[in-house]
Amino acid sequence: GNYCMTCSDDRTIKLFNPHRSDPSSGESSALLIKSYEGAHGYAVLDVSIAKDKSKFASCGEDRTCYIWDVASAQTIRRIQAHNHKINAVQLNKDSTVVITASYDQTVKCWDMRTSNRDPIQIMSDFK
Repeated sequence: GNYCMTCSDDRTIKLFNPHRSDPSSGESSALLIKSYEGAHGYAVLDVSIAKDKSKFASCGEDRTCYIWDVASAQTIRRIQAHNHKINAVQLNKDSTVVITASYDQTVKCWDMRTSNRDPIQIMSDFK
């Protein structure tokens, strides 16, 4: 792809075009397209971008997963998912299911087509 998304300890997610330079930086750094912030209370540890690139999921040390709209930089959904920090998130190919993995030794699947707050599947005892 032409874009790169980063997550950080500073609680932000950033979208870059690594093939273009930022003229204001005076060096050949990637062009910052958009910054996503204000949702996570602690470090953001992972992001997963939808196949159609219209949204993405983020997760982190605040034990929460957020679904974001790429264009507006607004959160679409908040999932209070785990009892410990979430270290991985993945959207399925049609973005109808979000999968989160946590240091609480569980992997949970969430149906994005409903407003149900409970996971549709929990896999536990991962060590």
